[in-house]
Amino acid sequence: MDDVVLVMTKPSLKPSLEDLSEDNSDSDNEAADNKTNRRIDGTIVCSDTLKEISSVFRLRLYRNDLRILVGESWSNSKVMDCYNCLIEKDRKDLIILSVLVYTDILRLEPVDAVKKNKAMKSLKGIKVLYVPMTLGTSAVGGGGSHHMLCAVNFDEKKVKMYDSYRKNNEQDHTGRGEKILAFVKAKAMRDKMPLNVDELTIVNETNSPQQSNGHDCGVFVCTLAYFLSEGKEMDVIVETMEAEDYIRLQRERMLFSLLYSVVGISLPFDGKLFPFGKN
Repeated sequence: MDDVVLVMTKPSLKPSLEDLSEDNSDSDNEAADNKTNRRIDGTIVCSDTLKEISSVFRLRLYRNDLRILVGESWSNSKVMDCYNCLIEKDRKDLIILSVLVYTDILRLEPVDAVKKNKAMKSLKGIKVLYVPMTLGTSAVGGGGSHHMLCAVNFDEKKVKMYDSYRKNNEQDHTGRGEKILAFVKAKAMRDKMPLNVDELTIVNETNSPQQSNGHDCGVFVCTLAYFLSEGKEMDVIVETMEAEDYIRLQRERMLFSLLYSVVGISLPFDGKLFPFGKN
């Protein structure tokens, strides 16, 4: 059954705020993870809604994709892209690129990268362009890939580089920022949008929140993009995201936001636990 798209179709399967609070206060993390996995297993399989899921995210989420948000697994590009779609939804002043676009930015000439991603919205009227980035094993000292975030703020005329794992690696980040700037310049030309990239300054945000392990970088990228899009101050973001157990709870927020937002079930929530649920 692991290759079947899962859709929550019964309101009775909704977790209550008390249920989630109990999970995250459980001293035995494995028991809490098992309980969340049982919720995933209890989700109704409904093949009739495959088209609806694809139209919402342009991607299909599967059982094993959702399991990534349980415990200590690395987030994959599909989970990150789908959650970022929820952040971007109904926002006309920002764009969040797919995680995979950064690979094109690195691999292709700027004009070719823009052509390949021709479905990308126009930059006209956009205040901030968020670029989730995947770095190879050489960038993180082996052991797997690493995600970080770039925010091109056109109002502030800054290209901000946020790294939750190696925030002082300014030289590396500057080179990556220059690649993104070249892509932005090519995209602006395609959109016939006047933009002087020489006015944009690459900034290594050394005060960005830091993860305490080697597997939460994807969750950090999505959460940071959400907070920044809401205009939160960096000191508040750092205090919140670095608080004990916050990211573990955020994994559940992401999981259930994805489950419920896909099918549009109305949920009772306080705006903090399910920031993207539909009222």
